[in-house]
Amino acid sequence: GGGILTDGGKTIKLGETDIDLNTASKSGGAIYLSSTSGTSFTTEGTTTISNNSCKENGGGVFVSGGTVTLSNPTITGNGANGSTKAKNGGAIYVTGTGAGFTATGTSSINANSATGNGGAVYVEGGSVTLAANAINTNSAKNGGAIYLNGGGFTAAGNTTMSSNTASGDGGAVYVSGGNIEISGASSVLTLSSNNAVNGGAFYVNNGSI
Repeated sequence: GGGILTDGGKTIKLGETDIDLNTASKSGGAIYLSSTSGTSFTTEGTTTISNNSCKENGGGVFVSGGTVTLSNPTITGNGANGSTKAKNGGAIYVTGTGAGFTATGTSSINANSATGNGGAVYVEGGSVTLAANAINTNSAKNGGAIYLNGGGFTAAGNTTMSSNTASGDGGAVYVSGGNIEISGASSVLTLSSNNAVNGGAFYVNNGSI
């Protein structure tokens, strides 16, 4: 964790929060939560996570257990850009049963990148839930914005995914397992100007939407 590491069942709760310009030699450029159950990191004011980086997974946030809950987050300019091996989750990486990431209020997850999959979000077990969302201009090999490899991703409000880019498949979203849900009776998903070799917006190899 380049900025904050939380483990051992510990709880961190903050108000307005900015976590910027940190670097991790492994995972979690800004925030790293370990696999211990009961571990949590929560913000209760406007949250900015920007321009952090790591050489493995989760340029902004890495969660392998416990929960991260961010209020009105702006997560921008983060990168999982390891040079020796493709890395995943430019902004957010969630792995493991019981691991969770939740954004409340309005979320902006823009201009993040990964040399592997999931320019903004990579989920491999566990769950990610976002409220009203703008997920734009992210880039990766597959899943320019979101790569789901098991677990669940829920957009709980109006969501825009625009100008995301994959050099492979799934300009906005790549699903190889798990479930993506757009929840709320009046929620609208807007997809525009996303680019990929196959599936400019969505590429579903396995799993469900």
